[in-house]
Amino acid sequence: MLLCKRNLKINNRINPVGLMGKGKFSNGKPFVVRGMNHRGYIDCQWGMKAYRYGLFGSDYNGCGWISAYNALKLLGEDPSIPAVIYEFERYSVLFGTLGSTVLGFSHYFKNKGYKTAQLVSPNIQKVENFIHNHDASIIFYFHPAPFKGAHFAAAAPFENKIIFFNALNRSLRFTNSFADGIPIYRVPVFQDVRTLDEFVADEKKYYRSRIFPSPFWVIGISK
Repeated sequence: MLLCKRNLKINNRINPVGLMGKGKFSNGKPFVVRGMNHRGYIDCQWGMKAYRYGLFGSDYNGCGWISAYNALKLLGEDPSIPAVIYEFERYSVLFGTLGSTVLGFSHYFKNKGYKTAQLVSPNIQKVENFIHNHDASIIFYFHPAPFKGAHFAAAAPFENKIIFFNALNRSLRFTNSFADGIPIYRVPVFQDVRTLDEFVADEKKYYRSRIFPSPFWVIGISK
C-alpha cells in the first residue's frame, strides 16, 4: 500500500501531454516515441516510462493499466492516469515484475458498473465476433518470440475491422529528428485499424516468427 501511495504521489506530478520515452525494436535498436495521441489515448507505452507502476516504469510493465485506461475512454469516460494506476496496482503481479494479472480486469470494470464477459479461443473469427459484440475489449496474448512475455491491448469494433490501442506490433515512422542521439519515431497513421488476421501477421513479422501462440484471452466490456 505504501508503494501505491508513493507511486500516486510521483504520477500526480506528471503531465502526459507530449510525454516521450525510449523503447527498443525487436532487433534491439533504440528509438524515442510519444506515448499519447492528441485524443488522449495511449498509443505507445514506451513513451509512458515516467509513470510508475509497482517497482517499474510503465514502459516495462504498464500494458495492463494502459489497456484499462484506453478502454475507459472508449466507454466514454475521462479517466485520470494516476487514478487508474492507483486502482489497478492491486492487480499487479509481484509488484509489477510480471505486469498485471488477466483475472483482475473483470473485477475492475464490474466495480465501475460495467458488464463483462470473457472468451478464450484460438479461433480468429470467433474472437473478432466477440470484440464486435462489446463496446470495448481487452485482448491478452503471448508474443511469438521465446521469452518475450505477453501483452494486453485495448480493442473496439471499427466498421468491419478492429481498432487497436497500444499494440506493440504497430509500425512506426522515423521523423528525421533525434533526442540525445536516439532517433525519434511516430505512428504513421492516427488510428490502428486492422483485422485480427492482419494483427497476427504483423505480430509474427515484428518478432520474426512463423508461429503465433494461441489462444487469445479477451475480456469484453459493455455499458
